[in-house]
Amino acid sequence: MRKVDRSTLQEWSPKRQRGTTLAFVAVGLVALLGTMVFALDLGMLYVGRNEAQRAADAAALAGATAFQTTLCTATPAGCQPGGPQEPAAIRLALAAASNNRVLGQPAAVDCPQYTSGTGGCPGIVFSYPTPQEPQITVTVQRSGIPTFFARIFGTSTASVAANAQAEAYNPTGGTAPTNQNCVRPFLVPNCDPNHPVSSPGNSPCPQMSNGQYPGRFINPGANPPATATIQPNVPGEQLYLHFGNGPADSAVPSQWYMLAFGTSQSASNLRSYIVQCYPLSCGDQVQTYNGKSVGPVDQGTEALINASGGSPGCPTNCNFNQGQDTIAWKTDPLGNPYTIYAGANNPLVTAGLARAGDPISPQSSPSVITVAVYDGQALTPGGSTVQVIGWMQLFVQGFSHQGKYDGVEAVVLNVSLCGPGGTGPGITGSGGATVPIRLIHQ
Repeated sequence: MRKVDRSTLQEWSPKRQRGTTLAFVAVGLVALLGTMVFALDLGMLYVGRNEAQRAADAAALAGATAFQTTLCTATPAGCQPGGPQEPAAIRLALAAASNNRVLGQPAAVDCPQYTSGTGGCPGIVFSYPTPQEPQITVTVQRSGIPTFFARIFGTSTASVAANAQAEAYNPTGGTAPTNQNCVRPFLVPNCDPNHPVSSPGNSPCPQMSNGQYPGRFINPGANPPATATIQPNVPGEQLYLHFGNGPADSAVPSQWYMLAFGTSQSASNLRSYIVQCYPLSCGDQVQTYNGKSVGPVDQGTEALINASGGSPGCPTNCNFNQGQDTIAWKTDPLGNPYTIYAGANNPLVTAGLARAGDPISPQSSPSVITVAVYDGQALTPGGSTVQVIGWMQLFVQGFSHQGKYDGVEAVVLNVSLCGPGGTGPGITGSGGATVPIRLIHQ
């Protein structure tokens, strides 16, 4: 019978096996703890990175609105490096960034010397592929984020950063058309009486009572759209929509420069479209609306701008203080040519997010609208079909119905032409924007 080596049995005893298992479990727990540490801190940084990206997106889009409000995209020269749009864009971008939080703190942009509109701002960079395509890039950062478990391995704080690029794109002279997904049914002929000319040229605009001819908001030039230009002094002009003291003041009998969206001649639809708007594209053929429809136009305008009534004293002494937003021209020291102030009935005010009299962005004002521009040819009694050749951005101050006078008073903010058209879906603007603002890079 074979003799058993007892020392071997002792080496592989259950007690020794338990000791080995405990060692493996201990090593596994350390590895699992390290993985958990890594996952928890990485998850926190992932959340912070997403919040930083949202803040950068908001800041870039806010900054790009300065390209519109400073009107550089509406002028033939376009936006130039170092122009007044840059300090205005920096101010808007910084404000938007500070309103977004990254892991509990306001998002920060590297602008150590930027105070009171002066100084450097490395975190905000401008680029100009073309004068009609200004771009802004904003980098948002959050440093000093405390770690929870990674400090075991010597990492007590971490940082996250994100950047976003946005632009205001005016396709004048390019290949992309501009489409608008929210157009109001007011129609503007391409005839500017505030900048008259001595001869009509090739303009279809009628002669004025003083023997001169209206200039043009959009001048197509000899070889449109390459030679097309925008009248640079148009922004800030007072424009009267749907006005007159009687039938003799209409364009022609039954025509008051209104559009029948969807070819509908219903007064109730006209009122609804003033409030709700309608999508249009460059080059669209649109039917004009027949009749003055005083009540529906007044009611629709009142609902659009959240006014509680017309404006007493118009058109000679207007008092636009019926709860709607108001506008002041050339009051912003940082370059914006106008400032819009919230009225008591502005949705931000009624929701408790702003106070009456607070400055607000054009995107926050229901009084900022887009309307279609047509070539200005004489309308036909009973209705005409007109073609959209451009867009106009307006600030609607109010409406007035005094006796036989019924008008909608507005201020021109911006003008853009359609460009050459194209085969694609085009660039789409929303709300009152005639020059679309878009996020192009994250």
